[in-house]
Amino acid sequence: GPNTTYTHNSLTANTTHYYKVRAVNVDNIPTNYNTANSTHTTALVPGAVTIGTVNTTSIQVNWTDGTNGAGTIYELAESADGSSYSTIYTGTDITYTQGSLTANTTHSYKVRAVNVDSIATNYTAARTTHTIAAVPGAITLSGIGPNSLQVNWTDGNNSAGTLFEVYGSTGNNTSYAMLASGTGLNYSHSGLNPGSTYYYQ
Repeated sequence: GPNTTYTHNSLTANTTHYYKVRAVNVDNIPTNYNTANSTHTTALVPGAVTIGTVNTTSIQVNWTDGTNGAGTIYELAESADGSSYSTIYTGTDITYTQGSLTANTTHSYKVRAVNVDSIATNYTAARTTHTIAAVPGAITLSGIGPNSLQVNWTDGNNSAGTLFEVYGSTGNNTSYAMLASGTGLNYSHSGLNPGSTYYYQ
């Protein structure tokens, strides 16, 4: 046609397109094409972040491609406080497992896509989760008297502020009841009967 512009619609996000043009005279005789030029569509924001397998030291983070073209680069950012983010993964996969984490800690994730021209989209909404708590260290007993004793344990590499629940059983080591709950690493059990056996977990 006679126009000198054309808008190419219905393209896929983050794909490469080459264009060249020629002129045709009144007798329908075309010229050679001019030199081809290429460009790339921008990327779309990826699909929402979801959380996969979580354990004490790792978290699996997933997202969808957001209908971006194959080979789109994704940048996954993580934050321990929900405000200061840093990129922990850059690549074409749509899943990433972050390892070497501390038990019972908070982690927030968001992801964005980057097109061939290094133009990034906005980030997705952040998704927050927590690593699972680890089993505390072995119990030791101290300060044992006729009517009281102290139950001690270590944090088992859990984060500061982890909640610990102390359970006790009298005599049979089968029926346990919770004695205390808190962030400390010891519990003083008083009001005990002299010469009786007590179990703790």
